[in-house]
Amino acid sequence: MRPRRSNRAKSYAAEEYHFGDSSAEEDASTRRHKKTEEEDANFDEVATAGPEQEDDDDDDNAAEVEGEEEDANVSESESVQVTNAPTRRRATKKAPQPAPKPVSKTTKAATGGYLEIPLAAQDGTHQPKTYIGPNDRAVRRHHLVSAWYGPDEQRMETVQHLLDRWFQWPVLPPRDSADESGLPAKGAWLEDYAGREGALAAAWRAKVEAAMGGRPPLRGLSPAEAAPYRLPTHSMPVLVGPDAAEEVTFVPGAGYALAQSGIPFDHDQGEDKEPSGWMLDTGGIVTSMDWAPRAREHTATTQLLAVALMPHADQEVHEFADEAATTEFQAHGTVQLWEVQGEEEEPLAESAKPTSLPPRLRKTLCLPHGRARRVRWNPVGGYLAVLCADGGVYVFEADAESDEEEFEKLLNPVAVLFLQDEAGIEATAMSWANMNRLVVGYSDGSVALWSIFPCHLLSRQAVHHSHVVELATGYPSMPYIVAATPLGGTMRILDLAAPSYEFTEVQAINVVTQPGLLAWSDQMLGFFSVYPSARVNNTVIGFMHHANFPLFRTTFSGDSFPSSIATGKTHPYLLIGLMDGSVWCLNPQVEHFNSRTDATYRIRLFQHEHRPHRLFARDSPAGMRGASRVVQGFEVEKNRNPKNETQPAAKKGKAVKKKKPAAAVDNDDEDEDEVLKSSDASRAAVHEPLTRVTTMEWNPNNGYGCWAAVALGSGLVRIMDLGIDNERDE
Repeated sequence: MRPRRSNRAKSYAAEEYHFGDSSAEEDASTRRHKKTEEEDANFDEVATAGPEQEDDDDDDNAAEVEGEEEDANVSESESVQVTNAPTRRRATKKAPQPAPKPVSKTTKAATGGYLEIPLAAQDGTHQPKTYIGPNDRAVRRHHLVSAWYGPDEQRMETVQHLLDRWFQWPVLPPRDSADESGLPAKGAWLEDYAGREGALAAAWRAKVEAAMGGRPPLRGLSPAEAAPYRLPTHSMPVLVGPDAAEEVTFVPGAGYALAQSGIPFDHDQGEDKEPSGWMLDTGGIVTSMDWAPRAREHTATTQLLAVALMPHADQEVHEFADEAATTEFQAHGTVQLWEVQGEEEEPLAESAKPTSLPPRLRKTLCLPHGRARRVRWNPVGGYLAVLCADGGVYVFEADAESDEEEFEKLLNPVAVLFLQDEAGIEATAMSWANMNRLVVGYSDGSVALWSIFPCHLLSRQAVHHSHVVELATGYPSMPYIVAATPLGGTMRILDLAAPSYEFTEVQAINVVTQPGLLAWSDQMLGFFSVYPSARVNNTVIGFMHHANFPLFRTTFSGDSFPSSIATGKTHPYLLIGLMDGSVWCLNPQVEHFNSRTDATYRIRLFQHEHRPHRLFARDSPAGMRGASRVVQGFEVEKNRNPKNETQPAAKKGKAVKKKKPAAAVDNDDEDEDEVLKSSDASRAAVHEPLTRVTTMEWNPNNGYGCWAAVALGSGLVRIMDLGIDNERDE
């Protein structure tokens, strides 16, 4: 076999590269390519001469070799004469070459003999697809069920039962789901979840109580000792009702039961009035809150809500350097425990209704470790974890009945989670993995897994480079699957049960300064979060399945910045709170599993607005805290898809193209930045800081899963029963 002529003259010496002189290199490369092409063309002409010429060449070579051997023999024997006449070679016919095709301008412009491929059009009229597969965002219905929950037949059957239970209710959960599948409201993916957890919880509580030895976790404070923990008691007028025409005065530590019209139940003069929830005044800014898990058969209808507070003065303008020099600067933390009552129409009813009794402030927990930033009840109830400003997490029993003292101070915690010999590293977020495991995020970007009893640091993983703003665990179905959002960077998910495995991240730089924008949905086995984007006007909330975490699906696009989200514990419904004080609710199952041609819906539950006292005249009835307004009675509206809102820019001299129907959207690219599509400058409007929604939580208890608590920046907390009455057909 003969090599190409171009390969015979090739040199493998390292060529000198001239930095910054790309033109000379391109010219040399072009000449080298042209020379190679000419030599290869000659090689091809010889190769196309046919097998006859190759045979003749081989015969000639063989004849020359034989002639040389015969000459050598003749010279030795000198008895034979040999004539060295040249051998006649047969003429070969060349194969006819096809006529060259006309070369286009694109081919002529190509350098090095390569065909230049034009780039895709970027005029805004067509977006090329970058991915086609089972995880494409255009995949819906049973195809999406197979991609997310398959190929296990049992898991696919479970999710189908959950879809049949909730899919026909697009905006609010039903009070009675009328489901006959037998799946529990909590732990539907686990076998006998409630029974196994109850047995383990009883044994764990017995060990903790034995170790405490009867020492009380809290002690009562005298009025003088409780003075640093008391918040200002200024009243605030609030306008409530559908038209915000009813004025009600709220006092810190008190509240009202509300009728369906949104006004206090005692003030409503309607004959068919029914209680629909409560509104209470905490007197400060609610930074975190959580419902206490309680067994329905043991606690009757009493529900307990823990609320972490900070004074409004902490967020007012002040000289931080001067204030921080004092020893008492933000050194006192408070957690309020509020109690509300519900009623049941019949034994073991699926959802209880609220009563007309007003909410009651059971007691105020006082912590001398700085402001209380986060509160989380133990999944089996009874024990409360509080993250304080000193960087530690304190776990103690807080659900004990004690009506004697109004203020109680933490004395003997069950566990104190604090990093030793690491000054400056503070806890910033936390979430329970199970009754004896707590996941904590720190200011250095690490995520740690703690054991409560006995108190030990089990593992600590370096996840982010900036402090963890929010984290969530997959409790109860996947308790050790943890998603963490940093202050700046990429959102990541990891498995603490296998910490040596590589973690997964969303390949988009994210900037998040607001906590409360990450939540786990056990019904859908995924995380809801703000869209992973560093753009300023980011108002998009979406869903990430745990097995396809980097793929983000848009769920909600608001008119203002999101401030908090909450997912149901016994149902899949999602609450979204915005900076403009509005609270929205929708069913994300309908949004993601429904056909793209069918409309999806959402509802605005109410709108809150606050005005500080500095904006009122001195003779105004508004007090030192200003005034607030809560409006309700909004209609159901279609959920907005940012992809359908943006139209391509019109070219000069051409008419604007009509908007494509929803059915044609499936062929567009789904990997584009959703925030860029919905980049409306009006959504970046700045609202009064105390107008915002600070935090929200659904009730996790069976029979009370339709109750939701929403905290507002003005200090008000509204508890709503969002269950829809649906009568079964007889």
